[in-house]
Amino acid sequence: MRTSETEWGNAFCGIIFLSQLFACSAGFTTQAIHRSSVRFLNPPDQLVNGHLLQILYHCETIQVVRVEVLASSLTKSLVGIFKKSWVCNPGLGQKKRDVKLDFPDQLVYREDYFLRHPIQVFDAYLRAWISEYPDHVTGADWNSYNRAITRTLHFIDPVPLYSRPYKRQQRTLRWDQDIIWRIKKDRIPQCEAEQDAVHLLRFLYACTGENFGVLRKLHPYRDRILEAERLTSIFSPRCSLATWIYLVEWCPVSFCGVLYYLDDNNEYHSPSILLTNKGYLHIQVNLVSDEPHAFQMSIPLNTWCQVQLTLDHSAANLTVICEELQSKMGYR
Repeated sequence: MRTSETEWGNAFCGIIFLSQLFACSAGFTTQAIHRSSVRFLNPPDQLVNGHLLQILYHCETIQVVRVEVLASSLTKSLVGIFKKSWVCNPGLGQKKRDVKLDFPDQLVYREDYFLRHPIQVFDAYLRAWISEYPDHVTGADWNSYNRAITRTLHFIDPVPLYSRPYKRQQRTLRWDQDIIWRIKKDRIPQCEAEQDAVHLLRFLYACTGENFGVLRKLHPYRDRILEAERLTSIFSPRCSLATWIYLVEWCPVSFCGVLYYLDDNNEYHSPSILLTNKGYLHIQVNLVSDEPHAFQMSIPLNTWCQVQLTLDHSAANLTVICEELQSKMGYR
């Protein structure tokens, strides 16, 4: 009787050992996850309607999982176009949830007879985070992203207006309306061509120390969309300024102006290009924090030099080419 019990015990241990072996070979884990986590398994590359998003998450206590999509247009920035949240209970492993992304028609479909004035989206991103479980849910709880226990972020490419699909409408048109619409639907409106490069000086200007200079006024775009985009990019500009300088002698005072920028109120703003009395090119810019900052680069006498200042959002790059000598400097 003891021998039989021993054999059964050995067989039982063998079954447990084989079960653990099969579990390991199949990729399962027996370790519990103690920290909260959230991530996207299949985030969308483009802003399209009906994408079935898979979210893998885990909560260490009773917490709240929030998913949100933000988008920016010409008139508004970072507007919530999709929101979803649910309560998450703690467990040993991670959980998966499918979330269908549905957006307003004006953001994802092309204009048709029923859908008028679609919105041009410039950027969008998808984010998810886990926050503490509140006693009551309010609209302000969506601002808990900065206080999140864990978070994830994914940028989404917007689809241009005339590359979007048409929405399958449940309504129909009269035959005459349908014919007129079919004639006009594939026409892409063209705005009037406008220059994106401006010549500030079309002639040589010799300065011998006068207290005045050449004043040029830049006119706004005639097209309202281009002008709105220009105004929104003032605090994050992308432009280049190029000029030629032939320096005969150094500046007799502390600073001599090469380029000043004046706003509509005749107040000085960034950028400014100056010359110092020690032979340096002095670049004055404003940082993202609106604090002024300057950097310098030497420039030789009696040599033609090409100076190019490029502003790329939060970066300023200066390039000076004097005959065969080239100098570069960048600042953020």
